[in-house]
Parts: sequence; C-alpha cells; structure tokens
Amino acid sequence: MNFGDLTKKAEQFLDTEKGEQVSDQALEKAAQFAEERTGGKHDAQIEKAEQFADEHVGRRDGDPRCPLRRPAPWSSARGRR
Repeated sequence: MNFGDLTKKAEQFLDTEKGEQVSDQALEKAAQFAEERTGGKHDAQIEKAEQFADEHVGRRDGDPRCPLRRPAPWSSARGRR
C-alpha cells in the first residue's frame, strides 16, 4: 500500500459518520491542549481554528479554495488542475 492509497482510505473514512466523530474528538483534544498551553490567552483564535478545521476535514466537494483539499506540494497530482 502506498501513500496515495493511505490518503484515499483516510479521506473515505473521514466522510463517514464514525470518521466525523473521530475527527471532532481529535480537534477538541487538540484545542484543549492548545488552550492549556497558552493559559487561555488565545482561546478565541484556537476556537476559530478548531471550527475552520472541523468545517473542512472530510470535505469532498472539491472546492479549490479549501487549503486542505489542495494537492500537497510533493504530490504528482499538483500539476493536473
């Protein structure tokens, strides 16, 4: 299994209800960690980042404006748009 196959499997999983639940839990834990580490100084920015990520993780509409849906710089798909 190559990296492309793993990426495709991860995207497919994130498009399921279970994947949505797992990504929500991970984002929530990451936000809590960041809030604890910053002592609450950046809670508003952390919450905004968490909401942005939650809206875009698993997104399959192909919106090229979404930075999480663009091909990675090292990807062979980068020049195919």
